[in-house]
Amino acid sequence: MTRLGPLRLIYTGSSDVEADTRFHVTQLGGELRFYLHRFGATVASVRHGDGPDVLFASHLRRGETIYFHEVADIAPLTQLSSGSPVETPIGQAVLFSSETGHRFGGIEISKVDFMEKAWRTPGHEGAVRPAWFVQPPP
Repeated sequence: MTRLGPLRLIYTGSSDVEADTRFHVTQLGGELRFYLHRFGATVASVRHGDGPDVLFASHLRRGETIYFHEVADIAPLTQLSSGSPVETPIGQAVLFSSETGHRFGGIEISKVDFMEKAWRTPGHEGAVRPAWFVQPPP
């Protein structure tokens, strides 16, 4: 048996990343963590309270969701996966599915706040800075 750590990311497909992100920030009070357009995909991350980040991703189908749990070591999860571990902007991850088709991932987080730092860097080429977003004071 492999034990998963806390749920860190809910990675969900969006047909309109801007609208989903705006709704979660302006109507539901979420914190915009980052909003980037790179390599042909747009991904925005919103956090509500102490919960996991919700990532809206243009490269996943609307309604397609992957639940990423933090793990200390992804090696035991590779037996559940049909693919090899992949490098993400925040660490190595492995994807797997339950018997009923739910998608999960285990991720070794080695680059804390990497995406947020990139987004907040002035002049970052992939940063999306929507007109409706007002940056909170530091």
